[in-house]
Amino acid sequence: MCSRAAAADLPWLDGRKSVRPTPQQPLARLAMDDQNYEQRLQEYEQRLEWRRKGATLSDKPARQEFGLTQDEIYDAIDAGMLQCRQAAMHGNPWLRLLRREVEALARTRHGDRYVNEKQSRAELTRVNREIRRLRAELADLGEQRAKLSSDLGG
Repeated sequence: MCSRAAAADLPWLDGRKSVRPTPQQPLARLAMDDQNYEQRLQEYEQRLEWRRKGATLSDKPARQEFGLTQDEIYDAIDAGMLQCRQAAMHGNPWLRLLRREVEALARTRHGDRYVNEKQSRAELTRVNREIRRLRAELADLGEQRAKLSSDLGG
């Protein structure tokens, strides 16, 4: 079990000490923490965006869905228009990009109409793929039903 003094010295995840005022921590320090609160909150929200499902995509789907070239993506990263994180699996590297930034880049490079058309085509492709999957599943279920009904009838 931990004493109160030891508990007050436990660091937070970002390395700061407890916000609770102690004799060693004057109130001015807490006021400074309040001024930095907005900045810390914004940084936290940006970190969460990288973890949210669907908020990121790799460079290959960015090229396919938004009609960008690899050079355009690299130029935008160099210019600071795109944030990226490098990732690799089985020795194959790729870039993780924020979807909203890629979409904004595509809108500035190609226009709203082009991006909306590309997104509609991508959504149509996803819907058609899902329909094919469901038709195959329906066929399998029909075969299973026929087998079960023949087992009951015979």
